[in-house]
Amino acid sequence: MTENLNKRNTAIDLAKYVAAILVIGIHTSPFKEISANVDFFFCHLLCRLAVPFFAVCTGYYLTKRLVFDRERLCNSKNNLRILKKNLYKIALMYLSCSLLYLIVLLYSWIDAGGHVTYLYFIGWCKSLFVSSSYYHLWYLVTIFYALIWFYLLLRYVKFRYLPIIACFLWGIGSLRICL
Repeated sequence: MTENLNKRNTAIDLAKYVAAILVIGIHTSPFKEISANVDFFFCHLLCRLAVPFFAVCTGYYLTKRLVFDRERLCNSKNNLRILKKNLYKIALMYLSCSLLYLIVLLYSWIDAGGHVTYLYFIGWCKSLFVSSSYYHLWYLVTIFYALIWFYLLLRYVKFRYLPIIACFLWGIGSLRICL
């Protein structure tokens, strides 16, 4: 079984490479000078598929290591250990990046003549847990909380109902964007 878990999936690896390039495309608008329509289609439609793809990859690789029984996640110490290990890795990466960005933010505030007070740090700490400490880090916070919800859904909901729940949540998210 461990042999199967450690085996690389070349199709997913190739797709992750393409998705990484698409993420760069989100932030660079490479076709802006050629055509506004082409740039909009590329950046706001095609490239936006990359981030959900990475979220799906995270769930895929996590569930490959978990043990299921009768379409539900087993209540085992091993499953909980796997979740904690993944959450720890994400939290460590997020906190490291957040502290690095804090140094940059402090420098830019002081350089601009701003006064850094304790209220600044209270706001930063709040955003650290609620949204993200820096806007580029939203993905790590989202994945951290999503893994917890994903684990709970797998634990208490039968596997066959997850696509229905996913479509329902996607619909709510789509409505939120439209309104």
